[in-house]
Amino acid sequence: MVRFRSAILIAIILLAAPGAIALSAGHPASAGNPRPQTTSLSLTYGHPTGHPAGRPASAGNPRPQTTSLSLTYGHPAGRPASAGNPRPQTTSLSLTYDFAPPVVVPAGAYHRIALANLPTLGEPGQPALPYQSARILLPPGQDVAGVEVEPVGEAVWPGRVRPAPAQPQQPLCIPPTGDTTRSTEHPTTTYPPQYHQVFSTQTLGGYRILLLRLFPVRYEPATDRLTYARQLRVTVRLRPTIHEAALPPNPTVASRVRALVDNPSHLRSPISNPRPTGPLVDPDTPYDYIIITNEALSPTFQSLVDWRTSQGLAARIFTTEEIYAHYDGTRPDGGTDNPTRIRNFLIDAYTAWLTTPHPLRYVLLGGDVEIIPPRYVSVLAGIYSSDELICDNYYAGLDGTWDDDADGYYGEGDATGGGTGEAGEEADFYAELYVGRAPVSSAAQAANFINKIIAYESDPAAAYLDEGLMLGEQLDSRTYAGYSV
Repeated sequence: MVRFRSAILIAIILLAAPGAIALSAGHPASAGNPRPQTTSLSLTYGHPTGHPAGRPASAGNPRPQTTSLSLTYGHPAGRPASAGNPRPQTTSLSLTYDFAPPVVVPAGAYHRIALANLPTLGEPGQPALPYQSARILLPPGQDVAGVEVEPVGEAVWPGRVRPAPAQPQQPLCIPPTGDTTRSTEHPTTTYPPQYHQVFSTQTLGGYRILLLRLFPVRYEPATDRLTYARQLRVTVRLRPTIHEAALPPNPTVASRVRALVDNPSHLRSPISNPRPTGPLVDPDTPYDYIIITNEALSPTFQSLVDWRTSQGLAARIFTTEEIYAHYDGTRPDGGTDNPTRIRNFLIDAYTAWLTTPHPLRYVLLGGDVEIIPPRYVSVLAGIYSSDELICDNYYAGLDGTWDDDADGYYGEGDATGGGTGEAGEEADFYAELYVGRAPVSSAAQAANFINKIIAYESDPAAAYLDEGLMLGEQLDSRTYAGYSV
């Protein structure tokens, strides 16, 4: 195993969107009907006529055209409706995605395959074919038991087609050398082998979202035949979730979720739970912006708090000493550590202030790793792996524990890329907070950092604002992270 360390700053921005369609439950089972009574509900929706299939209605609504949604639900066998079982259990849901025919353009010995505004995907040397990203909201308390995708209106492109092979990633500083994969053997079976790929199941503010890739176009290398489906019907089989939800669904987050998913009509109005009152969090004194640092650096960071306050933000410093003294640090594997304490404090503050005039949005970690400890996560990149990748997004994505199997390894990825719901599901990539770090180790470094921020925001040089600096680390001889940007 090759071990390496790298700092990562991940920012995820989610936009708000239109309202939802309410769904109602069916008839429950009864004592005289011990079998689970299953009822289906179907509804049809989509973009107005005239919008190309598979394309959004506008630039601000990047969802694919979903033409129908059906839900199947019922009470578990032998369990009639009761006070303890007030709602039928959803067992599956289905969505149908529409697609236009592909566009096939000759490109030398190959053909370029395009489909509306969809991106293309393929391993280097494999056919580059279009795919559709799908984001499906799961019912409360449910997780994915399986996914089936059925093509509807499948057709064959006339004539022989040989899709151009996907090219490997290459540093932008190296001049392109043309097609570097012509000698790579094409697949011997239908590619992609399925109409879909389960990418991951993620959580945003307590809402579980299934991420899929859909492949409406497939290639049969034995005959150079290209097939495409006018529709893909996605059926998600459900089971009760085993994942711990650190955050209960909240109406404030619902608008963000509604803008993100393909089935916003399935979004139920969540129940607002009473706000928690942790030892350091006063629900009646909320803050938009907080700095976490130690007592030694706290006086220096106060000038940044004053600057943020002058900008209209409610800002405050919380020290590591008081967080460590008041918050539990028990890890899923039974151990304890300070990153868990810091994250538990952030969960408390985020939840308590979410519905106030100043919901917590911004967190600055005021110190390098010896002052604010990072969470080390697992990563698999090709033949290399490490359990020591620094990931401050642990403090931004507040759902779950990041260690579902309680083995002490955080953010583990699925080596097969199948997103099985076990490995690969630990990292929470839909962040609730914007988290940054000031990698300083002394008061002098902190003052320099703060002075630069205030100078940049108060009196920036106009020419400087037109330029950007992007940094990356060369992790090893084959990973040009610094050059790829």
